[in-house]
Amino acid sequence: MREPLFQAAATTLRHSIQTGLLKPGLVLLEGPISDRLHISRTSVKRALQLLEDEALIHRFDGRGFLVGTPDDAISPVREDLPEFELAGAEVGAKARPGSQHIQATVERDILACLVFGQYRMTETDLAAHFDVSRTVARDILGRLQERGLVWKTSTSRWVSALLTARSIKDKYELRGILEVAALRSAAARIDVSALDRLQRKMERTENGKKLVNAEEWFELVNAFVDLAILSTPNVELRASRLA
Repeated sequence: MREPLFQAAATTLRHSIQTGLLKPGLVLLEGPISDRLHISRTSVKRALQLLEDEALIHRFDGRGFLVGTPDDAISPVREDLPEFELAGAEVGAKARPGSQHIQATVERDILACLVFGQYRMTETDLAAHFDVSRTVARDILGRLQERGLVWKTSTSRWVSALLTARSIKDKYELRGILEVAALRSAAARIDVSALDRLQRKMERTENGKKLVNAEEWFELVNAFVDLAILSTPNVELRASRLA
């Protein structure tokens, strides 16, 4: 039987910690690990819980986990996780061949039809169309739900998000309010040196000779959100998925 994704992720992270690829004090966050290992945040959360039970990582007065034990008395180190060469980094892609491609295809199709109305999707039809199991189809829809592209009705039916000029305006207005509140509450927790490095990186990117593509710029913006705004101690603000 194939090893569950969360156990495969735990094995990858455990090996990376034990071999020194992930240094003591490094801050581990679900989002970056999910992107690095190509698996859902749910699997990452379970993997981190296993490592916490093994005392390889621990919670601290901030968001995420620190590599090492509380007895080490180490300071948080915030580094871009993709810079580390994690052992078995393609664990998700290997364990579920094609799932990332399917998700990208479904995501693209949903985005293309949002302006035309709301559409219903079924796990059975999605699985049959791509010749995968319903479990894979359900996982893909769950990840798209995390991104706000689909949602479940009160009768547990999957439907695409309804996009209107009003909904876009309301979402950006709400985000503006929440981000300011989160940033104020996070001020005392922000790693100033890491923020300074990120600022210099943004300036180099903006002032560079080559044209900055959207993906590269959004990566920098998300890094700021993760470092500054999502450092808020307010659990409800973090759960509102500002990122």
